[in-house]
Amino acid sequence: FTYQWSRDGVLDSSVTSDVVPNPVTSKGEVWTVRVKPSDGYGKGPLGEAEITILNSLPVVSTVSISPSSPTVTDELSCTYSFSDDDQDGDQSSVVWSVDGVSVGTGPSLAASTLSKGDAVVCTVTANDGEEDGNSEYDSVTILNAAPVVSTVTISPSGGVTTSSSLSCSVTASDADGESLSEDYTWQNGSTTLGTGSS
Repeated sequence: FTYQWSRDGVLDSSVTSDVVPNPVTSKGEVWTVRVKPSDGYGKGPLGEAEITILNSLPVVSTVSISPSSPTVTDELSCTYSFSDDDQDGDQSSVVWSVDGVSVGTGPSLAASTLSKGDAVVCTVTANDGEEDGNSEYDSVTILNAAPVVSTVTISPSGGVTTSSSLSCSVTASDADGESLSEDYTWQNGSTTLGTGSS
């Protein structure tokens, strides 16, 4: 057999076998092959076939949520890798869900939407502007946020003598909204004097 390949009606003399290497083709091209048989004594009638190069589906991989051990104070970000054999642009969708309920789209999720114990999933669906490809996801669980002490005050603040009684007051907060209890330790240098608020 002898082969003649044409791309969009123009003969491509670089391809003479029964195989067209995939790097030679591009999306949307129409390829035509004309084949002439021979038995060594004479040539038979020409055969012809035509095919259109279709869009290659895009692919996403390595979806990742950061930080990987978040609390309610952390904004979450979702990153991923995108590839497309046609070199089309990335128009993939990013969808966030919490405990199975969709809560938003886009590369980030605000901390204000989260509560301790929430199971958060970021799902990315590949899209090249024409078709959807595969979907991949990553998931994290919202962990406990450590409580924070903002101020500690000893009273009275002045005129203290060895006969004075001292009291300690504290202002503390917890991003998870949980009830707080405080542990007190009174020290004179490295010597522990007692526990409790006074």
